[in-house]
Amino acid sequence: MHNKLNILIEKTENLRATYKPLLFRLKKEEEFVKFNDLLKSESNLLVFDELRGQVKELIKLRNPKKNLTAAEMDREINNYFDKKDPDKLGVWAYYPWANKIVHLLDEEEFVEVRTNRNFYKITPEEKDILAEKKVGIIGLSVGQSVSVTMAMERSFGEIRLADFDILELSNYNRIRTPLSNLGVSKAISVAREIAEIDPYINVKCFPDGLHEGNMDSFFCEGGNLDLLIDECDGLDIKILARIKAKELKIPVVMEASDRCMLDVERFDLEPDRPLLHGLIDGLDIQKLKSLRTNEEKVPYLLAMIGIDTISSRLKASMFEIEQTITTWPQLASAVTLGGGLTADVCRRIFINEFSESGRYYMDVEQIVGNKDKKKPTLIESQGFEDAYLTKDEIIGIITSSPLSLNNKQKFIEESEIKEIVSSALLAPSPGNNQPWQWYYDKGNLYLFLNKKKSSASSDFDNLFSFISLGASMENLILKAQEKGLDVCVDEFPSGKSSPLVAKFNFYTPHLDTAENRDYKDLSKYIDVRCSNRNGGNKEKITPSVIDDLTSLQHSTPGAIIKIIDDPTKLKELNEVIKTCERIRFLHPELHADFFEKEIRWNNQSVESSKDGMDIRTLELSATEQAGMRVAKEVEAITLLNKWKKGKGFEKISGKNLEAASAIGFITLPKHSASSYLQGGRLVERLWLSATKHQLSLQPLMAPILMFLKLKHKDLAGLPEHLLMELRDAREKYLKLLNIDENIAEIFLFRLAFAEPPSARSLRLPLEKLLLINNI
Repeated sequence: MHNKLNILIEKTENLRATYKPLLFRLKKEEEFVKFNDLLKSESNLLVFDELRGQVKELIKLRNPKKNLTAAEMDREINNYFDKKDPDKLGVWAYYPWANKIVHLLDEEEFVEVRTNRNFYKITPEEKDILAEKKVGIIGLSVGQSVSVTMAMERSFGEIRLADFDILELSNYNRIRTPLSNLGVSKAISVAREIAEIDPYINVKCFPDGLHEGNMDSFFCEGGNLDLLIDECDGLDIKILARIKAKELKIPVVMEASDRCMLDVERFDLEPDRPLLHGLIDGLDIQKLKSLRTNEEKVPYLLAMIGIDTISSRLKASMFEIEQTITTWPQLASAVTLGGGLTADVCRRIFINEFSESGRYYMDVEQIVGNKDKKKPTLIESQGFEDAYLTKDEIIGIITSSPLSLNNKQKFIEESEIKEIVSSALLAPSPGNNQPWQWYYDKGNLYLFLNKKKSSASSDFDNLFSFISLGASMENLILKAQEKGLDVCVDEFPSGKSSPLVAKFNFYTPHLDTAENRDYKDLSKYIDVRCSNRNGGNKEKITPSVIDDLTSLQHSTPGAIIKIIDDPTKLKELNEVIKTCERIRFLHPELHADFFEKEIRWNNQSVESSKDGMDIRTLELSATEQAGMRVAKEVEAITLLNKWKKGKGFEKISGKNLEAASAIGFITLPKHSASSYLQGGRLVERLWLSATKHQLSLQPLMAPILMFLKLKHKDLAGLPEHLLMELRDAREKYLKLLNIDENIAEIFLFRLAFAEPPSARSLRLPLEKLLLINNI
């Protein structure tokens, strides 16, 4: 039995490339002999002979005005056969891959019957036009539905099918074909399906797919194509095929299946039309050829199909590619609908009833859906509020803090105060919101918290803004010391509920109450310091450098600085950080803060706002940038929460974490505004010191933000499964860092040896942030 099975399998394998039926007309002696030989040689051959039924239908269709009785119909059928041997009439079609023979009307009568019900949606004259058309289809997943639909309508005379891929089981969610075709070329499979619908259709297969070596043959051999249908995944072939089609003035139609998007390029009528409506202008074809993974292809594919117009479900699914799924999803319903739409449009192009180029949508969910369903919201960056305290408001606030002046206090020239405050403005801030405002009057410099510049959801209780104000204070003091001035600082002179955060007085050196001068040399790094989100080389930081950085904790009472470089701990800590990053993006309000307030998506918005985060500073790959743009839609985030997915968000932070040399953190004993203000000064001191040692530093504030909000139950709208995940992450975090639950967690950061950043965040102009009372 085993040997017999092997023989049968080998025989089946030999038929894998067969897609054309053998046609026998038994009136011809030589074909009669071959047919009989076939019957003798093939065991278990299935024979289907329904010729009489086909003849009956032919007679009926030719006599639409007559209502023939059964007896009259029998006479008409007998007259058709005219005492001839029925076996020798018509054609016997042998399908070797199915081991079956079907008795059919000969071509002219077969086509007459099979297309009769097309009339008059297709007129006889249009039928003749269509019979002369040659269509080429590349890509036979979606292309299978198009090919078979067009074959059923007989809206072409010849079809050329190109696909290098074979049928796999996962294709069967959208390709209707027998399981016996598993492992068979998709091109061969579609050709067989067409042959079993209509053995007379001229089909040419290119099972190696379309490539530069067979481009001329596919487009031109046997006459030029009249239309190209592009459904392939190969991005370079999409472009090369269009270049060829444009050269030959052949129209191109593409259907994307998502939202039933149909793209039409009439190169026959518009030979100078840009490829894909100009969406791919500037793309490097040579680079397209080198793309291998779906992740690499995504940004280019999205440029072609339109990132802002794909469905919410597809956008959400993009985050799961190579996380929980291997490629972008497709459904049989969409593929089938797209097949019908494409077939309809191609037919109308052939008969000159449709001449437009463009992109069209037949979104079923929009056409047939609940009337009260809210439309997906695409968030556009609105930025931080461009609002500041007025001079009158400032004066009203500082009246509770009397102007201090003594004979040692030094008045600063306007040019000098501008230079000192300019350095203060280079401090870091959450999302580059720059929540500070300065006022100088009669030797007193005031620092205010501008709450209007803060992101309420992402800045719990303004604590992150206090860190930024502390960093700004540190820069100011260091710059003043560089210029030979001592500085005295009075924190919260009007109380901690007031927006007035600090008052500064300047003195000549040697004042006992002046700020510590031990770190004044760090001022030279103020202009250089920046967030660097480039990956690193995982090079170890020398113990002496780590000691230098951690020793800074002694400059702030009660502060602790720890730097972790143990690979095992780093790996565990990375997982906690990635979890917090993902949950932050999946939280509705925090998502809106990031995408609506913080990110600047193009140079124009960067230059006009001069705040927020230039997307280039995130150092994202093209794929990651595409993912971030997809993530702008609230509906996509809603779906990810519903599905309990979103792992794709972890990839963005994950690659940098894995490249880090170390991760560090700063804590202070007490949770208060003063702690975060003093902590901000220490953060800047440490950041400038890291810059001095040529270390790149990247803030990792998502865990601190998420844990603060978790502790204070400020996560409304976050699904319960994410709350549970966040609680678990918190437990691991405390254990890994060996810290107490109730201390003030000030700053978490990544250290690495990395390339300089490709872009830096801009700063608001000095005149917006500093008021000087010249009276």
